[in-house]
Amino acid sequence: MVTADEAPIEVRDAQARLLFRYDPQTGQTVVGVPTGDLVLDLPDGAFRVAASRGIELRAPTFGLDAESARLRLGKLETVVGRLIERARNVYRRVDELAELRAGRVRTLAQGLLQLAGATAALTAKGVVRVDGQKIELG
Repeated sequence: MVTADEAPIEVRDAQARLLFRYDPQTGQTVVGVPTGDLVLDLPDGAFRVAASRGIELRAPTFGLDAESARLRLGKLETVVGRLIERARNVYRRVDELAELRAGRVRTLAQGLLQLAGATAALTAKGVVRVDGQKIELG
């Protein structure tokens, strides 16, 4: 048994690289993999992580390959240099406000472009142009 008065316990490989460290004073446990990959293989089970103070992942790349995924969050903040989304269909439901702020906005549709609302307003500081073979109002 390890008590808080004792020094940290360390396990190192032949080259003195850290494999395992437990510090009883801080309660921190470190598992090290000096070379190669760390693989957790669960052929007939699930992998769960629970942490009361958060989970952090840091890497130059991150990949997720799954048949389905679900996120339940109180708040999601995404900050990226470029966001590319591809989907067959996208359905979004916003109960209150959906707002987009951009330097420019371009929407392209191969077929019908439909906007519908109880009321609608289009305002511009400059020219408003409507171009089509036929324009129907009312």
